Amino acid sequence: MLRLGVVFGGPSQEHAISVCSAVSCLPALSRLPYDIVPVYVSISGEWSTFPLQSVLHLVEKEGVATFRGVEELGEPFSLRRWKDRVDCLFSLMHGFFGEDGTFQGMAKGFGVPFVGASVLGSALGMDKLVQKQLLSSVGLPVTRFTYLLEENSGSIEEIVRGFSFPLFVKPSNAGSSLGISKVTDVKDLSSAAQQAFLYDDKVIIEEGIEGREFECALLGNTDVKTSCIGEIRPSHPFYSYEAKYLDPKGAECIVPAALPKNRVFAMQALAKRAYKALCCEGMARVDFLMDKKGALYINEINTIPGFTPISLYPRLWEASGLPFPKLIDALIELALQRYEKQQAWKSVLPSLLKTQKV
Repeated sequence: MLRLGVVFGGPSQEHAISVCSAVSCLPALSRLPYDIVPVYVSISGEWSTFPLQSVLHLVEKEGVATFRGVEELGEPFSLRRWKDRVDCLFSLMHGFFGEDGTFQGMAKGFGVPFVGASVLGSALGMDKLVQKQLLSSVGLPVTRFTYLLEENSGSIEEIVRGFSFPLFVKPSNAGSSLGISKVTDVKDLSSAAQQAFLYDDKVIIEEGIEGREFECALLGNTDVKTSCIGEIRPSHPFYSYEAKYLDPKGAECIVPAALPKNRVFAMQALAKRAYKALCCEGMARVDFLMDKKGALYINEINTIPGFTPISLYPRLWEASGLPFPKLIDALIELALQRYEKQQAWKSVLPSLLKTQKV
């Protein structure tokens, strides 16, 4: 039986979100034909593992929203002994360390297969500014944007001269809508930038699009498949942290979205191009904006989307004919395929070194 290490927590501002995502997901994973090994990473960066049944009992006792006590359950988990404990890693860590290529580089360095994008794809998926610069350089539609560094934050009014309000001010490297502000007046720009600088030293500023929000799930390494399209209808001024996680009525999610086929095909094609351009593998979710004239813009890509059974990523695949158990099977298979390919490359090295007399 394959031993699947489910990694969650992590030393980022999204630690609590990751824990909630994992403890929501673990009961569903426990019903699949895998040996599930929960791996918790504390805010201080310490790794531990514990019996799955202990976690499930704690979830049942405390509930997901008030889940606590996970630190007391575990025993130290040595990074150097990953291969002795698990066959594949499935990270549910959001934000920096878990989603920006750091964890992926560690797993790759220790020779353990892992689900999702590798180092480069993860880094590009995390950095919104570099992501938009790359997407726009290959002709993909993104909203008009600029950026601000901490050292030149005093010139923000000059930087946005000629931009149309509303503007969205975001930390370049953060997720879950942390630090994002919708600004409708130039006098509020400075405070919005300071809020974003709490999460990153690089801030991206985008023109707002009045229209609709959509999402598309992707799956694959070289042969990439796209799901049906889902629509997000926030009840807040935008799809903020509060709308996503604190307000149970913060947004309505419509799966599949009510769209003509040509619009669906257009989004799926753009999503694939973005996925390839950003060197993604395994899985991702691409978010779109559509203005009132029907023009499409890629808002961002998420390489570790929410993964509870009711999150939009698995919901989109469920509606597309791929239920949760088969989705997990597919993701693990993709991770193992990539690992085997990399091992084949390594097998060439001894003969190459011998030929070159190194």
